[in-house]
Amino acid sequence: MRREYMTAIGPVDILCRDGGGGSVAVEIKRRGEIDGVEQAHALPRA
Repeated sequence: MRREYMTAIGPVDILCRDGGGGSVAVEIKRRGEIDGVEQAHALPRA
């Protein structure tokens, strides 16, 4: 759907739709560090 989609907690790298029409946020990181994990856990869940 879109790149750099702004959410209430900041932008996500890619926003997609799955086969059922649900939203899927994709966050790409160069290194797997705690900041990326915390950001992923803060995203809203369906």
